[in-house]
Amino acid sequence: SAQIPKLIDEVADGARDFVPTPDAMSSAARRAYRCRRTLLLQFIDDTLDDSEFLEGYLKEAESVMKMKRPMITIDLKRKVLEGNHLTPLWGPVGGEEWGKAIEEALGGFFGGSGGSAAATTADEGATDGEEVGVMNGSSESAKAVRQRLGYAEVEKVVEELVCWLDEGSL
Repeated sequence: SAQIPKLIDEVADGARDFVPTPDAMSSAARRAYRCRRTLLLQFIDDTLDDSEFLEGYLKEAESVMKMKRPMITIDLKRKVLEGNHLTPLWGPVGGEEWGKAIEEALGGFFGGSGGSAAATTADEGATDGEEVGVMNGSSESAKAVRQRLGYAEVEKVVEELVCWLDEGSL
């Protein structure tokens, strides 16, 4: 297309970020956006977020679409969640065991007394082989680490996405 040579010239001139102007975004949305269902996730502490503007552009696109095809309905939802621009990237990428290892290692930095789990069987009331101790002697420090790592915010993002996907499959 005609945009490719311009893009190649911009990269050759050292451009590394490509930020469309609001007018270009609005025009492109009105002209080309045709999705019937859209979920915009906005984060309260995201200083880079343009969800409100994007929502406006998509509503304009819906108006244009309805002029052409009045029977079409478009489902556009914007949810505002706790978090920031990086929230969707948080969480244990290596799976649950990797996440537990991170929590254990960071426990000492986030309020625990040490960085390793204190599992013992000598405590009163323990049965043979039962682990009684928990990370840093307190399950609260594991909760604090998870909270500081932002897992609750990530879990809310996942919950919103799953609910939205489920609604679409009804």
